[in-house]
Amino acid sequence: MKRLWLLVFVGVLIAALSYVFGVWTAQRSAPPPLADLQDAAWLKKHLGLSEAQEKAVYALEEKFGAEVIALCGEHCSARNELASQLLRADWSEDVEQALLEDMGRAQIRTDAAILEHVRRVSRVLTPAQRARYQELVGARMHSACPHHLHHGAMAHTDGVH
Repeated sequence: MKRLWLLVFVGVLIAALSYVFGVWTAQRSAPPPLADLQDAAWLKKHLGLSEAQEKAVYALEEKFGAEVIALCGEHCSARNELASQLLRADWSEDVEQALLEDMGRAQIRTDAAILEHVRRVSRVLTPAQRARYQELVGARMHSACPHHLHHGAMAHTDGVH
């Protein structure tokens, strides 16, 4: 009986260590979050920004942040109105379509703002820094959807998105 318990313990220990190693490996290989790629302190650390470059990126980051927050507000406002529309007895497909178009325009403007920010940051960098930055941005853009939009809206059942 003791031998059986020892085997079970060793099996559980091996499984736990395998899990920890798997999580550690996955985290180390994951591309950096997009937020990191817009953060001057993170860029300074990973690209070796000079003080002048860091100040320039901080200024760009501040302007970009304000722009994206405003665009997010537009998108969320239309989405919240759409949610209210769905609960109405006099649900209008025309209003629904207009709200969907408002959401789409806000998303397009947000994506355009992100790309413009990447271009602006790239102009501050040296050619070697720019190549690494563009590699990091490309890897991030090829990774999973940051907003989980491809999973569908119904995946978020807790009311928080």
